[in-house]
Amino acid sequence: MTPKEIWLSVLLALLLIICVQAGGMGNSREDDMEFDEQLKFLNKKPIKSIQGENDNIIDCVEIHKQPAFDHPLLKNHKVQMRPTSLPQETLKTQTLETGNLRFRRIGCPNGTVPIQRASRKQLAWMKHEFSASMNSSLANQFYEKPTPSGYLFSRMVTNKRRILFGAQARVNIRAPNVSTGQLSTSTIWVQNKLSPELNSIQIGWMVNPELFGDNIPHLYGYWTADSFKKTGCYNMLCSGFVQVDADIYLGLPLYVPPHSEGVLQPVLDLLLSKDPKTESWWLVVTIKAGVSVSVGYWPSSIFSSMAHLATEIGIGGKIYNKGDKPAPQMGSGYYVTGDRSKTSYISRINILDESNKLVELKDTDLVIDADNPNCYPVKYFNKYNSVLFGGPIAPYC
Repeated sequence: MTPKEIWLSVLLALLLIICVQAGGMGNSREDDMEFDEQLKFLNKKPIKSIQGENDNIIDCVEIHKQPAFDHPLLKNHKVQMRPTSLPQETLKTQTLETGNLRFRRIGCPNGTVPIQRASRKQLAWMKHEFSASMNSSLANQFYEKPTPSGYLFSRMVTNKRRILFGAQARVNIRAPNVSTGQLSTSTIWVQNKLSPELNSIQIGWMVNPELFGDNIPHLYGYWTADSFKKTGCYNMLCSGFVQVDADIYLGLPLYVPPHSEGVLQPVLDLLLSKDPKTESWWLVVTIKAGVSVSVGYWPSSIFSSMAHLATEIGIGGKIYNKGDKPAPQMGSGYYVTGDRSKTSYISRINILDESNKLVELKDTDLVIDADNPNCYPVKYFNKYNSVLFGGPIAPYC
């Protein structure tokens, strides 16, 4: 090669590296135009902006101008500031498991709510790395069809359909080793499959470098009303979820201490509760014993079958792996043992019944739903009413 050809080759390589690092590799001009249009609707003019970790920006947006109200079914929606009622029963206020999880106050002004600013990179991930895989068979994720390529589930699901108005559980928080193009979650699924189109809400924590720009767990939510075809998204990357709290928000980073032998990790006490009057699905987080925060809600009008009720729940973990690299850790990265200081778990699992009361689920109410139990096993332990699951980096999964 001539010196000029060598120089051009080096320049081309540098440009490719820059494109990859910028997250723009693989986006067509049409994609970028589409994403820019979406960002105009998602990123509302803030009253105040707060610099978060890893270049994430939190915008404090007027509550009545948040992205939810761009949804065609929510044009005349009146914001509900709190649930009309919540279940009388609560999780026992033991502090044994709470660890030292701390919630950082955002400090949004009165009348505004915190929303993580959306980016092209996030929308590209949603379209190319997530939606394409989810659209095919994940819509029938309980029992009927295999998991789509790249996804592995390790969970327990209710063994029969019933009338449900929510679920509550204590979700152990971990920080699994996850690289670019991967994700790992600990999740509660609440959904309805009585209609041809799956309606589903997922809540829990997720490690996802593409979505959050780091390798720590974040509070997350996901919804769909049509089997992941055209509706739904993570957090607030589309219109749907109505944020009402000024501090706790979808995408909130959850800082956990390094694993210590014999020491229980922090937990999230999560409740998804259907409001008996408005029928909205409320996300409620208990931040300390006796103190719960109503974060926000998915209005009933954006759903079809779940506008009125759910029929099944799932509890466990999910990973996604792109390409030929080893699959990421699920949960704590340890295989299932009886030691909850090592193994990731979800405990004190309750459903919300027709009378708006919490009913504890037992092992006889659940069945195993694991795609590859050799890599990511799952097991029910009667002590603490716990589902334990997870596993280490898996080269052959």
